[in-house]
Amino acid sequence: PSPLQYVLIAVVLCTITAAEVSLYYLQGDLPNAAIIPLLLIFAILKFALVASWYMHLRTDRPIFARFFVLGIVSAVLLFLIALTSLQIWS
Repeated sequence: PSPLQYVLIAVVLCTITAAEVSLYYLQGDLPNAAIIPLLLIFAILKFALVASWYMHLRTDRPIFARFFVLGIVSAVLLFLIALTSLQIWS
């Protein structure tokens, strides 16, 4: 990849981070049931971009990508279980 592609990915990551911060400031206006899934989607997007571009997973063997996908799926499931046990959805 060219340096321009790395810069474009960095700009996308900064934009996603700005969207996450803006969601924090909308905390009283939006219910938690809407904010939490949006933040999870943003986190997964950022994880995928960083892992595929900066960690070069898109050019490595597929087994490495499977390990990363398994890790993010496990982390999201654990987070959702913790939120459910704290009764955050009610």
